[in-house]
Amino acid sequence: MQVSDGFLSLDKILKRRLDLLPECRLRIAKQIITSVRFLHSVNIVHNDIKPSNILVNPETCDVQIIDFGSAHIKTDDKFYTFQATPAYLSPELLQIERPDGYKFKELKKNDLWAAYLVAEQVLENNIQPKNLRNIPLQGKNAQAIPHVLRQFYRRNAQQLSRWLDALQRTIQK
Repeated sequence: MQVSDGFLSLDKILKRRLDLLPECRLRIAKQIITSVRFLHSVNIVHNDIKPSNILVNPETCDVQIIDFGSAHIKTDDKFYTFQATPAYLSPELLQIERPDGYKFKELKKNDLWAAYLVAEQVLENNIQPKNLRNIPLQGKNAQAIPHVLRQFYRRNAQQLSRWLDALQRTIQK
């Protein structure tokens, strides 16, 4: 998807392996996470953070989050539906199934988890998030994604925790 003003979807940038400078990659990663944090500060959850919902200007490294079709605005403590892309689900949402919906704070955590996964993709120039590399996403494999993610998170929880902490320290500077 190409958009006016020089913006491209992050998905396209990653697939084309565009050669972005490390400073630009860090700026993009920071903007993704701070944008999600801003949405949360005004009681909005995006509900589907992923590279195809993020536009980037490769020349200025500016970021825009798009596609708020699944977003929610917090109005009270009711339960909310959620329609995130399986590859970007947080471990918490993978471990619980709630037919009546999810609490707003759970959806906020999922947004942040997805933002961190996308930030990692940007920093490492990877097409898929780390949790799904080398897994063909068709047929039975697509149905097995939640199981694969659970296994990944169990095996790599400490590594992911260290990476997220380091990224957060970088962003706070």
